[in-house]
Amino acid sequence: MRRIWTALLLLMLCLSCSCSEKGDENRLVIATWNVQNLFDSVDDGTEYEEYSSASGWNEEGYRRRLEKAVSAISRIEDLTILVLEEVEGPRVLDDLVASGLGKRSLSHYAWAREEGGATSVAILSELPFLDVKVHGVENQRPILEASVLANGQTIGIFAVHFKSRVEGSVETEPLRLKSMRALKAAVEAYRKVNPQSPVFLCGDFNACPRQEMEGLGIFTRRADPLWRQKQESGSLLVESAPDSLDDAWLCTWLENAQLKGSYCYQLKWLCYDCILASPAALDGAGWEARSFSVLDDPFLLNENQEPYAWRLFTRTGISDHLPVYMELEWL
Repeated sequence: MRRIWTALLLLMLCLSCSCSEKGDENRLVIATWNVQNLFDSVDDGTEYEEYSSASGWNEEGYRRRLEKAVSAISRIEDLTILVLEEVEGPRVLDDLVASGLGKRSLSHYAWAREEGGATSVAILSELPFLDVKVHGVENQRPILEASVLANGQTIGIFAVHFKSRVEGSVETEPLRLKSMRALKAAVEAYRKVNPQSPVFLCGDFNACPRQEMEGLGIFTRRADPLWRQKQESGSLLVESAPDSLDDAWLCTWLENAQLKGSYCYQLKWLCYDCILASPAALDGAGWEARSFSVLDDPFLLNENQEPYAWRLFTRTGISDHLPVYMELEWL
């Protein structure tokens, strides 16, 4: 229990304006982006060693990164809700707002990280939060939950960053499954209270739903004869076709073969960054999930047309992930 309460205490909200809900607008855009280690220049003792002042990390380098991040995010039109992974904490979020995102009205934010962790998950929103919760996962990054009101309908947002595969795909799979079980429990609790609310699971899942073996225990397909067994073990059932969802979640990576991916590793494109839409986002009423896109603007790509990864020692690049975003329409 100690780690869960610590996560709750590390939650910070910034409600810097008293904006009203979006009124009668009928378009809403949700995005998620792993910004790849966006650290400020202040030594807190929890940052990675290479981002300490003793290692040469300074305000100039930080401001350069901040400017690039704002420039990238600003390329998403009509952005309403932004989920970020690998931001250090509230100083970075304050500076993102002050550096330009506040002009886009993304001035409400919440963040959370595990005890002693170096980076946080965060949600920035144009709309004021109705509620914010942090769900602790033992020895893993916490899950951040927030809800907003748009056109009189509540929308639920869950921000995640599951365990990476750096230490081996098989070796780390149980840790992603642990996070998925915690996410499922949190989402089920939310949906019991808000059964008509569309819900969106956003973030870096470090699992690719297009590849069965890599997604084992994290994403499953209805075509898989073992899907029920996997679902009961803690995985999340996803579908590619909105008209056959039942209680599955829509994963648009599965339905759009033209999307290469959001992350490229050893020349292989992977779709680790997801926005999964609940059945309530596809019921023909209220806020409905529409298009899903990868922001592959040339600004974010290198000469090989891959994500222009940040390189600390040369102070070049932006992030090794591309932002993805989903457009919602009001019906």
